[in-house]
Amino acid sequence: MNRTYSLKKNEDIKAVLNHQNKRFYHGIGVFAKPNPSIQSFRIAFSVPKKYGNAVKRNQMKRRLREIVRTFTVKPKHDIFVIVRPDYSFQSFEMLTQTLHTCFTQLKLIGETHD
Repeated sequence: MNRTYSLKKNEDIKAVLNHQNKRFYHGIGVFAKPNPSIQSFRIAFSVPKKYGNAVKRNQMKRRLREIVRTFTVKPKHDIFVIVRPDYSFQSFEMLTQTLHTCFTQLKLIGETHD
């Protein structure tokens, strides 16, 4: 995933969290906010320290990035994905299905492509 897709600034992340457009499903939370000033979408991931050690947290973020890369995400949105500390990873397919459900409910994607 390209750096232009990264949501980095703290005030931008807080704006997305305060927008109240969110969905939680099986321990994964997705927050979204329309942003007409950008050409594509921007995304940030958060995996708390209570989830596990650095290896587990980074592995989860890599999996989330790969899943989002396969989605056709609508442009002009800021997206924040958070993993709850009690989320138990079962399989990559289950994580994909969970994230797809959240993105679909927020109307951020139409379909996936391979």
